[in-house]
Amino acid sequence: MTTALTPLSAQADHTFTLGAWYNFAEENDNLPTDAYTKNGEFGNEAVIFYMDGNTEPGHGIWSYSAELRIGPGSFTDVDNNATGDEISLHEA
Repeated sequence: MTTALTPLSAQADHTFTLGAWYNFAEENDNLPTDAYTKNGEFGNEAVIFYMDGNTEPGHGIWSYSAELRIGPGSFTDVDNNATGDEISLHEA
């Protein structure tokens, strides 16, 4: 059995991305005229950092992926999150 080997050159790959998250609520027509926002309401904003990558050749074969959310839209569980209710780290 003959096997052909082709040398592969791999480069470390690192990706950093920045995103934004928010919720939008439509107006409620059942409220009195002065009690609602005519154009809807934005809330639960968060800035999101995505980080993905892998190692340099010769330094191991591992990779990483993480999502860091900062802001009121971080989807945190305050009782179990030491950083409070506006910071969460996912997939670290």
